[in-house]
Amino acid sequence: MDKRYIIAKILRYSIITLLILTVNFAIPRMMPGDPISNILGDDVAWVDQATVDDLTAQYGLDKSVLDQYLIYLSSIFTQDLGYSISMGAPVSKLILSRASISACLMLPAIIIGSVSALYLATFVGMRKGGRTDKAVTSFMVTVHAMPAFLSSMLMLTVFSYHLDIFPLGHFYSGDDGTPFVLDVMYHLALPIIVLSCMVAASYYLVLRNSVVQIKDEYFITAERAHGIPERVIKSKHVRRNVLTQWVSMFAMSVGGIISGSLILEIVFSIEGMGSLLYDAIMSNDYPLMQGCFIVICFVVLAANMAAEILYGLIDPRVADGGGR
Repeated sequence: MDKRYIIAKILRYSIITLLILTVNFAIPRMMPGDPISNILGDDVAWVDQATVDDLTAQYGLDKSVLDQYLIYLSSIFTQDLGYSISMGAPVSKLILSRASISACLMLPAIIIGSVSALYLATFVGMRKGGRTDKAVTSFMVTVHAMPAFLSSMLMLTVFSYHLDIFPLGHFYSGDDGTPFVLDVMYHLALPIIVLSCMVAASYYLVLRNSVVQIKDEYFITAERAHGIPERVIKSKHVRRNVLTQWVSMFAMSVGGIISGSLILEIVFSIEGMGSLLYDAIMSNDYPLMQGCFIVICFVVLAANMAAEILYGLIDPRVADGGGR
């Protein structure tokens, strides 16, 4: 792979990162409301100005916008994301604990859903128009069209409330008699199943259409004319040509691993990054909002940069074009 291709990607993503960090700093301060007022709540009308000034200085809100911006940039390199105004805890500690919970939910679901969609789309797309194609595609369209909260509530009602197979929610029960890992796996089984189906449906619809287009190309016909087995054509030619799209969609999904799924976390009572970010926005917590967006920003950009480098490995024509 051409080194200029990789250097160009790194420079481009460095500029994008700086722009996103700047926007991330500006947006919370453009929102209506005052974080100090949110801390004091209904008592803000009875608190003297000296207390308000002390709290403002404590959280660095008394400094100029430029000074706050410089402190904000330096905190990224020192990994000191500040102190949450609404929750009274270090932002980095809150994000680490909540992100690990969201990762336990999102990572298995995205891997299971995306990999199964890749193989299922290849299998079904090569049989366009058959009964299998119609049945699987109809199911995937239904799953994709159904809102996340509705499918989550239906699965929770059927498998947790009526059949009592899975728990009604939460990350773990805290039962001393059950090993922690097994307890977590038992509680996350149903939300992972729901999320895997949603991920598989969104991947499948795109990949299946790509397979249908590729299987009728001239080079596929030539491979068949030369007596190449169908399984070789499917694995080495059809699937490899849709692999770049799969990598692109997977990179876009990586942001969800850290940011979490707010709807699923609410339905299944899981306190992950989605609910943390929601609480930060509702309480106008500048440090917590900034910290969440910084982590999500870095993860998404790193995943997309890795995906573009993988494009060059999967298809050398991409890297050659990027180098020139």
